[in-house]
Amino acid sequence: MSAALAALAAAAAVAIAVYIGRKWLFGPIYKPGCVSANASVLGGSFDSELLVKSTTSTTWNMPNGISIHHFAGPGPDNACPVLCIHGGPAAPPLQQWKVAEELAVLCPDAMKLHFMHQRGCGHSSRPFAKWPSAGMWPGLTTVEQTLGIGEQIADIERARRRLGVDQLVLVGHSFGGFMATLYAAEFPHAVKALVLIAPAAVLTLPPVAGPKHSFFDIIGSKLRSEEHQKDFGDFLRRYFDFGSLPKATETSLAALQEETLLHFQRAAEQAAKDAHDKGLQPEISLSDEPPVSAGLGGFAAWATYISMGREHDYRKQLRDRLQHSAFPVAIVHGTKDIMPPSSSQDYGDLFPSGHVSFHEVDGGHFVIEGESAKDVAKIIISTVAACDGDGPK
Repeated sequence: MSAALAALAAAAAVAIAVYIGRKWLFGPIYKPGCVSANASVLGGSFDSELLVKSTTSTTWNMPNGISIHHFAGPGPDNACPVLCIHGGPAAPPLQQWKVAEELAVLCPDAMKLHFMHQRGCGHSSRPFAKWPSAGMWPGLTTVEQTLGIGEQIADIERARRRLGVDQLVLVGHSFGGFMATLYAAEFPHAVKALVLIAPAAVLTLPPVAGPKHSFFDIIGSKLRSEEHQKDFGDFLRRYFDFGSLPKATETSLAALQEETLLHFQRAAEQAAKDAHDKGLQPEISLSDEPPVSAGLGGFAAWATYISMGREHDYRKQLRDRLQHSAFPVAIVHGTKDIMPPSSSQDYGDLFPSGHVSFHEVDGGHFVIEGESAKDVAKIIISTVAACDGDGPK
């Protein structure tokens, strides 16, 4: 009898594991609204000693032993704080974006950019050196609940409290633009202005425009060299081999992230060369190089993929939550970005049309750096100026 019960329990455990696995394989774990609805995710009360105002500290201690690295650009401490959400996922900047320098010149006393390394990357806490469980699905759950989208969004809300403001001016770049949008949908009352710079084309997976419009497919379509195509194919097999995650380490996954930047740069260079050979103005910036990272995250990147699932469509949920938002939204796209303008324009449909402006600037995906940074700084200034009254307090 006990053997039969044991066999039945084992079968039930397998069935549950398969169900959880399929849920991740085919649908998202994170759903818009789940963070703001769950106070426990935010670490309980925001009035705890962990979340007191601290605009100058280089370390923000968060609940459950997580520390977030924070630094600020030039400007007085009493200037309006602008929180920058970096991309990747899990690709933090080594130093402030050049946009911060341009803002300091254009409006030296009005605004000050603040940067935070998201949990699991850079100088912030990396809770896992290796897979945290002996099994696949328990490990997926632990990684996602610790480093996934829900906790990343909660950290932005915690950062708002740390900065001591009722409403945030948020600037998100690439995947950070996606994260900033999710935060705005979770806490629309806490957003004063939103600037999305080349926001990542992940509102739907796979992209509505078709699988060939995904980030990795666009990279692959630009590569011409047989050697580069072979390298990229091998990279994709390793990158999306989720079955091998229990054997992965933080170091090995961070190395895969580094390869992503290599293939992105190769694709940008090849696209520019193709245009030059045809006597055309390059559509892709030859100097579209990502800023040097302070340390790419490993498990943090894969945690976001687990959160999103392999298939999702967040558009309706985000529209429903943002339909009454009143803050101004600026969407910025580089004219020489390897990603098409539609990948940024899609974000405009999430917000009330009267609050959205779309801007194209001369540059690639990283318009936060280089000569285009001044144009981006002007867009940030004009967007904040569009706030009601005298701007953010």
